Amino acid sequence: MLGSDLVLGAVPAAVLSGVAREQIPTFTDMVNSDLILAVSENGFEKYPVISAKFRRAVKQGSKLLTLSSTTTVQDSLAYASLKIPRRKYQQIFRAFSNYVMQYNLIDPEALRKYPGDIELVREKFEDNFYQLVSSLWVKPQKVVDFIHQIIRQRIPLLWWMGAV
Repeated sequence: MLGSDLVLGAVPAAVLSGVAREQIPTFTDMVNSDLILAVSENGFEKYPVISAKFRRAVKQGSKLLTLSSTTTVQDSLAYASLKIPRRKYQQIFRAFSNYVMQYNLIDPEALRKYPGDIELVREKFEDNFYQLVSSLWVKPQKVVDFIHQIIRQRIPLLWWMGAV
């Protein structure tokens, strides 16, 4: 929906089928992306190699956005950070989706490839973005800026570390 097929979760590659394994972004994908949205609960501290790759990507021009419930070591590198209670992660991603649907900001390529799926998703995300964000303890404009940073990039990547 936001124009990225590059999503990585903390799932051991050995558990994934061949097709799913091929879809996992590599460290090269990370370094070559122009934006990384890193969602982590202390994963930055647990995975120093990944942290080093984030630093390298930022040094090469990637924007780093962080989403966590606490201050992380990567916040100093981050272009922007959102601090959301961990139990509200699902709500923030629902708010992201609602905003994209509410203002018709869906990636044109996704619309072309998956028109039926997008319509099904559109029906699920009919809530008002501002009502959803009001309970997140963060200014709505900060969330909007975060979303627009993701939408504007050519090669965004979502990197999910740790249990949620």
